[in-house]
Amino acid sequence: MGETHHLAEHVGWFRCAQPTLRLLRCEPCQTLDHELAALARRHPDAIAVRKLDVVDTDSPASKQYVGAATLPHVKVYGRDGKLLFARSAPPLQLVADIEAALDPPKPAAKPAAKPAPTSRRIAITVTDRGFEPARVTVGRNEAVTLVFRRTSTKTCATDVHMTLPGGGRVDQQLPLDQAVAVPLRVAQPGELTYACGMDMVRGTIVVR
Repeated sequence: MGETHHLAEHVGWFRCAQPTLRLLRCEPCQTLDHELAALARRHPDAIAVRKLDVVDTDSPASKQYVGAATLPHVKVYGRDGKLLFARSAPPLQLVADIEAALDPPKPAAKPAAKPAPTSRRIAITVTDRGFEPARVTVGRNEAVTLVFRRTSTKTCATDVHMTLPGGGRVDQQLPLDQAVAVPLRVAQPGELTYACGMDMVRGTIVVR
């Protein structure tokens, strides 16, 4: 550990290999570690994760791959071994960016349909205290629209991320004082957790 490595050599035949640079005992890095494991399970034939634990910022490996970047930091390579991107960001945002690289959005054949007028709208405000209300209840198969509005500048919840049953994702930025609508319909009863990119501010959706 601490020696230089050639991460691109680990790409193999995978469509996207994603080396992770993380600092031991770093809470955001631990969150990223957990989310990347889940991402690899969702895309077992498309992604390989390589981790580099940074225990000494003066080590040759740290200087080679991290430099002045903050942690957690990722480098994403295509199956041809070419670097797609390298960036530092909150862990859930990094996971969303990597998943987007795996499946680039296709041009829409027609404009996305607006939420049905009959869907129940649930207002969720982002304040200094977090998501309010932090817990909402919806019916199984009920069409709802979560309407997020951030009113605080003193919160890390400037975005919201959620993994849906079946592997779908919600990844939305939350601009200040702007309503962001997220249509939702969940068939499986249980609880869904949504969170900011740092996974520090959370909310829960109870499906009954």
